[in-house]
Amino acid sequence: MVDGTIVTGQPGDILRSGGAANVPMIIGTTALDLPAFFPPSLTDPLSYFGADADKARAAYNAPADLDPKSLLLLLLSIGADMTMHEPARFAARQMTAHGNPAWLYRFTYTAESTRPQATGQVHAGELPFMFDQLAPRYGDAVTARDQQTAEAFNTYIANYVKTGDPNGGGLPSWPKFDPARFELMNFTLDNGPLFGPEPRPGVALVERAADTQSK
Repeated sequence: MVDGTIVTGQPGDILRSGGAANVPMIIGTTALDLPAFFPPSLTDPLSYFGADADKARAAYNAPADLDPKSLLLLLLSIGADMTMHEPARFAARQMTAHGNPAWLYRFTYTAESTRPQATGQVHAGELPFMFDQLAPRYGDAVTARDQQTAEAFNTYIANYVKTGDPNGGGLPSWPKFDPARFELMNFTLDNGPLFGPEPRPGVALVERAADTQSK
């Protein structure tokens, strides 16, 4: 809520103008994060991408003829990129542009007791791992791999809090966010934390569409 005192404007505008605090930042999303809004056209969501519509169809693996189920899945996927994944990258871009280092993550790992039903982590599902509090969430079902993931994630966060940089303590290197590259730290299902390419090809297209429409 914009109250003019504590929150003086829309977060995106504040970030873009350099009005955010001059501090390092870690920001990220979960693999199966939820959409809060959708493309302007609910019947033709690919039109949001303008000249990139065909690229978006390929990126989202959308069939030429969208039946109701395919349309719903497409809306959910584009909506998640518009609501969560691209905005996290946007925040990292803006902080970096104003001289503040940022680190971007995607949390995919799910507790082994939730598999194979769980194919990726849901909204806010990384929090028990971030705070290394798996027992209250999963009880006796916590496995050694679950605990390893929690210890890694928690250590990255603790390093960041203590030093302003998540790296250290023998963890895999987590490079700073580079706005010219679509890369992030992915806390994977089976291979630990891996820094590499953005796994969702639609994010780059959402970013380009959002940048075009904000001009």
